[in-house]
Amino acid sequence: GHGAASAFGRVACLVLDEADQLLALGFRRPVEAVVASLRRAAHPAAPPWQTLLFSATLRGDVRSLAAAARRGCAPPTAA
Repeated sequence: GHGAASAFGRVACLVLDEADQLLALGFRRPVEAVVASLRRAAHPAAPPWQTLLFSATLRGDVRSLAAAARRGCAPPTAA
């Protein structure tokens, strides 16, 4: 509903911890749905949210998820 869209518009940081485990447990579609909702709710005048992805491994599916989360965003930077 409108409340959920409004809440997604206020997100400053999306943290995907144990991303490899999320994928192994079958949560790829829900994670992609969250990212899509963030994109739809993003206000052009608001700063974009940050996505932090943590994973013990960087298998192909984890890299693919990271790429999907970054699509349309600035390239990642190292701290």
